[in-house]
Amino acid sequence: MLKSHELETARQALLGEGPIRAIPLQTDAERAAIVAETGGAPIMDVAEYSTEGSTPFIDYINADFLHTLQQPRSDGRDELTFICMAQVMELQFKLMSGEMLRAQDALRRDALAEVMPALRRGHRILAYLGNIWDVLGTITPQGYLEFRDHLGIGSGFESFMYRRLEFLLGNKQPTMLKPHRHVPKVHAMLEEALRMPSLYDDVVAFLSRQGLAIDAAALNRDYTLPYQSNASVRAAWLSVYKERDREDQLFDLAEALIELGDRFKVWRYRHFVSVERLIGFKPGTGGTAGVGWLRQIVDHNFFPELWELRTEL
Repeated sequence: MLKSHELETARQALLGEGPIRAIPLQTDAERAAIVAETGGAPIMDVAEYSTEGSTPFIDYINADFLHTLQQPRSDGRDELTFICMAQVMELQFKLMSGEMLRAQDALRRDALAEVMPALRRGHRILAYLGNIWDVLGTITPQGYLEFRDHLGIGSGFESFMYRRLEFLLGNKQPTMLKPHRHVPKVHAMLEEALRMPSLYDDVVAFLSRQGLAIDAAALNRDYTLPYQSNASVRAAWLSVYKERDREDQLFDLAEALIELGDRFKVWRYRHFVSVERLIGFKPGTGGTAGVGWLRQIVDHNFFPELWELRTEL
């Protein structure tokens, strides 16, 4: 549970309302006793540890339900790959969002030592997301065309979990609520994410509490709007880079953030290239210009001052 009530509420909304099946708890002592009884072999009769018609593992991760969620709509051999990888991405967006909420919670408590593990896990999640394009890259243009029409106007642009992550990192765009206005729970979650300070807003506030000179425009901005580069924030980060020593935790924070932004940019670029590889310059499924639209997105940077200061070093 997060210390901040606002962030814990956001985390619960992120998790949603799914089934949690009863599983008997087991202690270290009980595990040791079972191993002594089985001689170290796996338990084959798990009925006494399970709900009726299930196993503890199925119950814990809802595996039976999970594996009903991949339902191809065509006879195209590549559609199952597309659905599975798209769902894996959605889960990683959720995991990434949860870690960034933990980072925000730690920042608000000035607990920098707790921020860094969340950011490092974020790096690994983004690396994993980037590698998903390797699997999607096995889909040929012809293979994609076999099921593309079944998407209708469905597009990754409509991914509410991805949009939640973009908002959380600072790319706030109120117009992006519109595709979800007829989905009440999703719209409410995104509206709350739009209203809250982003991860980077909490970083900037943290810098101010550490004694760095941050002007009021950066500290008291309208959180529903995209973050814009601020001269005082850039100057603060520049001083961190120029005056750093080996134990400078602010420098480590800066580099962890730039690594996060870098890996996100790579994921977007892989998306852009993968779409061009599949459909060339055909229109996208969601009303966008396809590759032309994605090219604009690749140019966006989270944490802009950290990119800009490189020129001034």
